[in-house]
Amino acid sequence: MDRWEESHRDFEPIPLPSLGPHSVEMNGFLGELRRPLDGQSSVMGCLQTSRFPVVEPPAAAASIERALEARYATEARQTHPSGRAGGFGYDAILACDRHGAVSRVEDGTSPEALDFSRVGVDLEWSMLRVDIHDFLAVTPLDPMIDIMAPRMPVAAYVVLHEDFGAPIEPSPSGTLAECRFGYAFLPCACEPSPLGFGPGRFGAGFKQFRFSLLQSGELEIRLSFVVAPRSRRVLNLRGFDPIYGSLRALDALTLGALKLDSRVHDAFDTYFLKLHGLVHHELLVRMKSLWARPSHRLPL
Repeated sequence: MDRWEESHRDFEPIPLPSLGPHSVEMNGFLGELRRPLDGQSSVMGCLQTSRFPVVEPPAAAASIERALEARYATEARQTHPSGRAGGFGYDAILACDRHGAVSRVEDGTSPEALDFSRVGVDLEWSMLRVDIHDFLAVTPLDPMIDIMAPRMPVAAYVVLHEDFGAPIEPSPSGTLAECRFGYAFLPCACEPSPLGFGPGRFGAGFKQFRFSLLQSGELEIRLSFVVAPRSRRVLNLRGFDPIYGSLRALDALTLGALKLDSRVHDAFDTYFLKLHGLVHHELLVRMKSLWARPSHRLPL
């Protein structure tokens, strides 16, 4: 993480479009690492900050450090009025205790198995499958999502580890309490899909959530997301991408004069970052009752 924090400061941020009426800011970046990360030098990511009001912030401060971690995975699993699964579905697969013993999780949806606060306490790491059910809902395929979602699953295997809960930047001033957790993406697809880039198709990557309860009475949620390399395909039709493949052919015919490959590549990667931000923004907006209403306020 220190390597990424050191490198990303050299990248010029790309402001991404407003994500709605809520207090949210997101900047993306594209670039090359000074030192390759797991053999990958091209990198992309985004830094996203959201703020939501909290009921009785001083009372909530006593429990935020564990309560959000313990409940995040179960609260992120949602159901739309149509009955379609929504939000993020986390299912635990493997767990490694502090003695190095690895065991398979028989019921991956049990609250105990999805308690992120256990990692770093009685678990060294845990492996989960994450289904991003609303990924297609923020794309032009939204009108056909009930038909397309089962045919284009968007999922990834991730590993939770205590290292991803370590600070990568100072806490903001006026912070009453905070918690951090995150996970690394495994470079393997959960299921066959025509999508050529996205969760399950990253060479290396990590995501970290930081929840900070502020004296102002707001909960600040800062999301850091970095993957390498940048997209190599948009679609994956038995190993062939008709989009990037066609652009490379046109560049070859024009001897690179139009620079179509690099220009369109930048446009697609910026679009992919926007999709990532929209998916998480929509999730956080629907989860805000977890910290905004007294009856659902963080338990003491």
